[in-house]
Amino acid sequence: MKGLLWFALLFPSGLQATTLLYSHTGSANPTTEGWIRTSTTTVVGEPFDDDGRDVWRVYDPGLSSGGTSLTYSAVMNATLASSVMATGWDLSTTLSVPTDDPTLGNAIGTDSNAWLGFIINETLTNRRVWALMFGRAANGDTLVAAYGVTGTRTLAPGYHDYSLLYDPVTALATIRIDGEVWKTYAGLSLAGNGAQQVYWGDNNGQSTVIPPRTIYYESIQFSTVPEPTRLLLLGLSGGAGLVRRRRAR
Repeated sequence: MKGLLWFALLFPSGLQATTLLYSHTGSANPTTEGWIRTSTTTVVGEPFDDDGRDVWRVYDPGLSSGGTSLTYSAVMNATLASSVMATGWDLSTTLSVPTDDPTLGNAIGTDSNAWLGFIINETLTNRRVWALMFGRAANGDTLVAAYGVTGTRTLAPGYHDYSLLYDPVTALATIRIDGEVWKTYAGLSLAGNGAQQVYWGDNNGQSTVIPPRTIYYESIQFSTVPEPTRLLLLGLSGGAGLVRRRRAR
């Protein structure tokens, strides 16, 4: 998530600037940062101190009663959404799927209960969403998947940096983990039309009981990223992995 920050320090001038539109930091209540909170009956969102690291904790007890999702969203009007898609954007987060909160040794699937995404209207009857989903293996390893496509990435437990960097020329987002490219991603086409928004948290009001789960969101940023800044970020992805602070805990 700190990729844009270290990039700005290395290349402070001579490039078209990125513009930060929405962000979340540490244990701040997202509603005080401009995020819109969905209603919920069972999922808990609260500030949390993870051994000295301030985070926003989202806990789903796994109950199947209605309204069990809890997301935080930033809604765009049509003009802003169109501009963002034409310019290019970066959606980044630093987060952890803890190994022992609430339970130790339980596998947790990569589904929309742990979510970071962006959805737009492509036409009056069609939408497109780009999103990352997070889970946990029984041994505590972190699992990450892109919504709507096959394939799961396995990582060591702890905090990791994740980024979706969208290129309007190719209409693809590049997924980076800890500064290194994982895959390119077209998102998923959906029927319908609705709010155009960045949203994160627990995006699944499940109808059946699931294992309890928790995710720690340390930071989130959504920025416009024009060329050539976007291309340089991709070209320097390997370097970002060398200079970033190790996050495993």
